[in-house]
Amino acid sequence: GRSGSFTSFWHHFRPQSVPELIERGDNAARDEKRAEALRHYYSALKKERHSSASDNASLQEALILHQIGLALSRTGDSFAAMNSFEDALQIQQDKLGPGSEAAAETTAQMLKILDGIRIQSGVGERQFVKGENGSVASLDMGANLLEWGEYKEAEVVLKNCLKSMNDKDESKNDERIKVLGTMAELDRAQGKYDEAKQRYLEVLKTAKKMNANSEEEVDVSIINSIAGYAEILRKAGD
Repeated sequence: GRSGSFTSFWHHFRPQSVPELIERGDNAARDEKRAEALRHYYSALKKERHSSASDNASLQEALILHQIGLALSRTGDSFAAMNSFEDALQIQQDKLGPGSEAAAETTAQMLKILDGIRIQSGVGERQFVKGENGSVASLDMGANLLEWGEYKEAEVVLKNCLKSMNDKDESKNDERIKVLGTMAELDRAQGKYDEAKQRYLEVLKTAKKMNANSEEEVDVSIINSIAGYAEILRKAGD
């Protein structure tokens, strides 16, 4: 009767709870309806942030940001996805400490995107550079140590990487940019925002030099990742 149709009408228009919105997003994502999935996730995010009484972000918010990251990466928007995962990771590490399963899952997704960018931009897989004392310092090793929160060790490896690159050797510039970018992340992870900003500026200077010296455009991933991280630094400074 009428009351039945009224109930379904009301159900359709009543405010959705955050878990309902997430579920709707997940269902849409499963059906490859990415724009619709994102719409539901962003509604959930807005609602969750609004209802979170404290200034602290909730783990629920991290979950939504993770799902947004997944949806964005599937639409091919790598950098927006990275920013979303980065925000999720920040919350997960604040709430659960480093090394939690949730943080590991988010990190894995970020590494997947970075691998994708690396392949698209034709950058070689794993690049090793020889340290002064013949030890092999690898950029990836430094990056992995950073991911696992082994900041001291990461710093040693990355500094060795940097040292092994002669400033005069222009061919190493793309590699130098990656090392500096990773070192900036390391600084940021330890709350050394001023040092991080210095490193980012160095990256930009090196990128500019590369651009002046070659016909090729500077790798887009460099510029975009800098923009993304600059945004995070700006937020950190608020």
